[in-house]
Amino acid sequence: MKYEYQHDSPFEAYLTNLGKYNEGELIGEWVKFPVQEEILHSVLNRIGINAEYEEYFISDYDIYVPHLNPMVLGEYPRIEDLNTLAEGIENLSTSNYLKFIAILEFEDGIEGIDGYLSILKNLDTYSFYPMIQSTYDLGYYYVEECFHECSHCKISQYVDYECLGEELASLEDGYFSDQGYVVRV
Repeated sequence: MKYEYQHDSPFEAYLTNLGKYNEGELIGEWVKFPVQEEILHSVLNRIGINAEYEEYFISDYDIYVPHLNPMVLGEYPRIEDLNTLAEGIENLSTSNYLKFIAILEFEDGIEGIDGYLSILKNLDTYSFYPMIQSTYDLGYYYVEECFHECSHCKISQYVDYECLGEELASLEDGYFSDQGYVVRV
């Protein structure tokens, strides 16, 4: 099941005519991504991208995906890359969308759209536990997962779940996002 967005696109960008901007005019138009080629050509035509003014840049973004950083997307990305990113986000299942934004919340050093695309392509290199929201939850999960077949054992009375969870999160280099616990596998 695909994730249901509150908006009709993951993000929008304001395409601006670079030549006109350098001459002191702000001529541009908002574009929702992913954008169809025909719509893009119409927008570029309307903002005056032609033989005289060949270059454009993005002067603003409206981002609807938490932790997707407009500074990382940049002013001069390739439209094809923006489309690939937006399409990739749109095609995520609900659980993978939540995993994606959980990863973005703590992943340092994402460089450009390629960094975001790499995360999308490699979501399977992360484990995601939306039901784990604290070190206590993490410790409890590991104990119950490891000892669930031992019904006559009352091991839970001897376990400090929070302490165990702190140790596990530290050893795994995992982190708690707003969506749940994430660890690279």
